[in-house]
Amino acid sequence: MKRDKNLHPLSWDHHAALTSVVFTRKHIKESASSLRLGQIAFEFAAFYESGLLPHFRHEEEWLLPRYLRHVPPTDSDVTRLLTEHLILHRLFLDLRDMVARKADLVAPLTALTDQLESHVRFEERELFPKIELALSTEELDELGKYLWANAPESVVIPGGDGCKVKISGTDSADAN
Repeated sequence: MKRDKNLHPLSWDHHAALTSVVFTRKHIKESASSLRLGQIAFEFAAFYESGLLPHFRHEEEWLLPRYLRHVPPTDSDVTRLLTEHLILHRLFLDLRDMVARKADLVAPLTALTDQLESHVRFEERELFPKIELALSTEELDELGKYLWANAPESVVIPGGDGCKVKISGTDSADAN
């Protein structure tokens, strides 16, 4: 199913998240130095603040309330999304704690990338198609107006050595 244009900003956020997962896993696999992994953890914290937190807010404050007009609040997909957001918040907190203690970062970065990838795949493959079917054209258009108005131009990808992923206007990666 082709993604409704009104959900493109959220899907582009997902693209940026998956790109960060790939870059981070590459550095872990190559046994990057603790200094390099510390830098990636720092970049991930910045990505979390500037990219993921606004994304979570858009989903929780704009997407889900519209979807809840069509499903009960106990819907398993809704509870899964919210639970996974909380798990990701905790994993970022754990990562910050590990950085502060100068601990080994392989385990927390691995846990974070695994959870982030699983969460994005769930939303794109399972939840978004259901939302597209449930919401009316008017509801999708209203959601889209908000998302497009609040989409960032681009985000810097953790571990990507300055790689930016363009978010609004196009879905192509742009290495600047």
